[in-house]
Amino acid sequence: MSAQSHIIDMHQSFYRFWLENCTDNGFLDERDAAPKRFKALLPNIVKIRATEAGPRFSVVGTQVVDEYKQDFTGLLVDNHPYDVCRAIYLSLIQRMNDQQGFVNCHGLFCYENRHYLRTMESAFALLNNETSAVSGYLVLVTVDHTAYANTLYSPTMPINVASGETAIYSQADFDQTMRAYQGMTL
Repeated sequence: MSAQSHIIDMHQSFYRFWLENCTDNGFLDERDAAPKRFKALLPNIVKIRATEAGPRFSVVGTQVVDEYKQDFTGLLVDNHPYDVCRAIYLSLIQRMNDQQGFVNCHGLFCYENRHYLRTMESAFALLNNETSAVSGYLVLVTVDHTAYANTLYSPTMPINVASGETAIYSQADFDQTMRAYQGMTL
């Protein structure tokens, strides 16, 4: 199985989890987001809590930590050290706050010597059932190293970035987004 196929399967599983557990308004009750329910995806999961100070990383999976060579747990999203990542997370959060549901963002990063790295984030908002307020966000983060051997943003920042972000309302939307991810070029 190719790296892209494996990544798409992971996001399909995450989407299916959301679809099977979301409320009518597109949120997922935070109690239904217990880690044991998506155990195979945990290394790639990032959980962001809504706090008075702003969105804060509360869980960063081991695969994500390995990718960045640092753990962002406890940091406010506004303090993420990588501009592109900070912008992606804040944009995803804004989209989830504006329109409930499942959101996907995928990007293609070009480094020197035309080495490419593909990333994809899928996300949905978590709802505190007692307060009916958004309590946080669950994000699946994947990186395809097929054409780039180094880890994300190490040792240099990309020289060019292309990205797309979309809300997903159906399996057809999901499939179209995955085709866009596979066909993305700079």
